[in-house]
Amino acid sequence: MQLWLSKNSDVPIREQLVTQILLAIASGDLKPNQKLPSTRELARRFRVHSNTVNAAYRDLAQRGWVAFRKGSGVYVREHSVDVPLDGKLELGAALWRLDLQSELVWNGDEGTTEPGGATTRLGVDLSGRWQILSWLDADLDVSLAKSRYKINSGNGDAVALAPPRIVTGGLTARHPWGV
Repeated sequence: MQLWLSKNSDVPIREQLVTQILLAIASGDLKPNQKLPSTRELARRFRVHSNTVNAAYRDLAQRGWVAFRKGSGVYVREHSVDVPLDGKLELGAALWRLDLQSELVWNGDEGTTEPGGATTRLGVDLSGRWQILSWLDADLDVSLAKSRYKINSGNGDAVALAPPRIVTGGLTARHPWGV
């Protein structure tokens, strides 16, 4: 496991440790039942107080990501739907329908747009936001759509270049002085 800590950062060392270990678990770099470095080992490696490392491990244990095994060390927990998300998960969904009398269609031969026929678009949008830490959010948005011409003019009823699905996601880190 590779960790990068910055003593010059405005983010406390404990939060840096928690974030990096959490991301390593979420990404699969740390596997279930894998033993984490000892408190003393990490404290020595990064020249920080062992209480700082211990506080990070306790935070992860409280959140359900790691478990202390008496006399053995700290281990990554098996993940299941029982892992608490600290109530910082937001989910949203929307079903929609859009009826257009006409829409602009790209004419590639001429490099212009021209009015097209009437269309119907049906879709569902799903969104999820999870506040991983006080300063780190993850988000995922999925949009599924079916676009069809109301009248088949001989070319089929599919609307050319209309994307059937769009998936976006990312991480947002907030700096103490703003986003």
